[in-house]
Amino acid sequence: MNEPGFFDANRLIIHISPQASFTLQTNIQKGFEHDICPMKMDFFYRNICEYYQHHSYETLLHEILLGSQSIAVSPQEIYHAWDIIDQIQSLDLPLYTYNVGTSGPGEAAAFTKKYAINWFKTPDNDKD
Repeated sequence: MNEPGFFDANRLIIHISPQASFTLQTNIQKGFEHDICPMKMDFFYRNICEYYQHHSYETLLHEILLGSQSIAVSPQEIYHAWDIIDQIQSLDLPLYTYNVGTSGPGEAAAFTKKYAINWFKTPDNDKD
């Protein structure tokens, strides 16, 4: 709990895997009182969809069988994508590696310190 008058920032947390969901954490005023309290709202896709949720490959195969072009990439899009990659590679930027299960390379910590960025830690990403 924070000191009186100091509140955690409002946060929108998006979970992609293993369960698609999002959480909205915000501060609200209780009725007509002046008290501010934290509130958390969770949305889990599985809670509103009672039917079977398809895996990505099932959706892909279904779209292919229907002949949908919306999932395919045209040759022109591929060429443009490679143009972008070539431009990035020509900058000769460093590539930082890190171990699985960590918050990233040490250089990321230096970057966040330099620019005063504070990442919000959740139980899922607090493994360091």
